Amino acid sequence: MVEGAALNIDFHQLSFLLVEDNGHLRAVLRGMLEGFGVLRIEEAADGATARAALAAAPPAVLVLDRDLADAALTLDAARAVAPPPALILLAGEGANAASLGSPGVTVLAKPVSARAFHEALTALFGGTSAAPPGSPAEPAEGASRSDPAAVHGEA
Repeated sequence: MVEGAALNIDFHQLSFLLVEDNGHLRAVLRGMLEGFGVLRIEEAADGATARAALAAAPPAVLVLDRDLADAALTLDAARAVAPPPALILLAGEGANAASLGSPGVTVLAKPVSARAFHEALTALFGGTSAAPPGSPAEPAEGASRSDPAAVHGEA
């Protein structure tokens, strides 16, 4: 768990659906979330499994690999559930993260650092964040946020 981070967010209360076809990356992202104190993490290796999970129990946050063949269908399914989850898209290496976003979507470029992931999550939920202890003092490159208030109906 991240100790000492200046947070206004109780990560313990958030549920996540992590959709990534690369099992190694999925495990790394899960480890980061657990390190941030997240207790409820569901995983899916493909869009069909993710859409079934969204229909069964919408999470607070959907972390979705933008490069999945059916990522657009999964994104549409996420926007159709009530309440819609906060949306984080993972963009392949070399992608221009800022150009991939749409209103209410946070985009992170792979490879995702713990710092960028943590900062994106705290920004989505209106918290403030110090770098997780042990994180290198690196800029949050590749992180882009497009009006997260729209995700939560605050716009």
